[in-house]
Amino acid sequence: MNEHSRSHDKASKSSSSRTGGETQVKSGGYNLGSVLLQMSTIISPEQLGEAQQMARQTGMDVLKMLTMNGYINEKTARLAKDAAFVVRQDVFDEEQVAQALYRAVKEGIELEQALAVMSSAGQVQAVRAKTSYTPLSELLILAGILQSGELKSYQATANETGLPLGRVITHAGVVNPESVMAALCAQVYEREGYFHKDELVLILTTCYRKSMSFQDALEFHNKAIPEEALQVRLGELLTQCGLVPRNAVISALELSLLRGTPLGQELVSMGQIKEEALEKALLIKELVRKGRLADEHVPAIVRRVVINGQDSDVAMGEVAAMVLDDSDFDSLDRVLCYSGITQEALIVPIRLSLSENAPFMEYLAALVDKQIIDEKCALAAARVLYLVRLDALSGDQAVSLLKYCREYQTSVDQAMDKLH
Repeated sequence: MNEHSRSHDKASKSSSSRTGGETQVKSGGYNLGSVLLQMSTIISPEQLGEAQQMARQTGMDVLKMLTMNGYINEKTARLAKDAAFVVRQDVFDEEQVAQALYRAVKEGIELEQALAVMSSAGQVQAVRAKTSYTPLSELLILAGILQSGELKSYQATANETGLPLGRVITHAGVVNPESVMAALCAQVYEREGYFHKDELVLILTTCYRKSMSFQDALEFHNKAIPEEALQVRLGELLTQCGLVPRNAVISALELSLLRGTPLGQELVSMGQIKEEALEKALLIKELVRKGRLADEHVPAIVRRVVINGQDSDVAMGEVAAMVLDDSDFDSLDRVLCYSGITQEALIVPIRLSLSENAPFMEYLAALVDKQIIDEKCALAAARVLYLVRLDALSGDQAVSLLKYCREYQTSVDQAMDKLH
């Protein structure tokens, strides 16, 4: 069992019932996640009552009964558990979390993303700041990044100016920003209960001595990167894309830790990024979790969409076309012919006219130039083949999806959401 699961179990056993005089038991009985689902109108009171009764009779979890009855799916059940965990931390109240849960389920995003977007828009507000278990100063000393004597002067400056310690250390220029960023990442992971303090100090020491990012150091020590640690990954993404300077991410992340606010909200408040741009970046990042986008291609697409103002479907199609190569020519021929978009007799002469080892983009452009397919179809074809490479689609599914997109004049990702 991982640390996140243990923290959930601990919170579940220690929390008391919040409604109806029911007492919480180890299995069955009261379940905060299911109540939040009812508060958010995702399930009805009747469905909740039925599941609670069945849970008492069987000794199974209420969320499990809701899933077995077909009222929710596995992902919604997981989001409900995450929502219960957030409520038990007393950072957001039940009403706010229920609103975020509704948005997360309807938009197919993570709960923390929904809270981040809603916090930036002023729709929810933290009622209590979450605090890290280990101060930043202590982590820096334990990892050997700073000596206690050095730290005293920085702490004094922070106390005098009111600036966060991490910002003061970064501005001093003695410690590289990556080390400070790594220490803040460690605070996020410890605060959320993913790793113990000793584990994080070891990882942070590796970051410093081997000049690694925190994510690389996690992999070096064979530690799984928690999917839920969105704030850490969001900061790295915005830096990689060139949307926000690393120093600004460090300042915002430290403030978010101190105040218990989402990183995105702090960056918006600082004027480092607009809310609309932040939401676009979050939605693109969400495609990685869905298995529709490789992590290394996220920065390129975010830059195209947010900085260049390109349509997201066009951006994903163009990046897909650049990732594919001549080994994908046969697959392109098949999806175009089997979907009824064109015929083999029309595309063979074009393919034969290409130079040896021609890039995928050249073949795609030639098909558009000869009016075999239009540009929209070309980008959609590249996108479905990219998804086949990611094992998000089979070859037959790619053909069916491309046919559907052409018939209903919709994008690949919109079609996947609808058909899913």
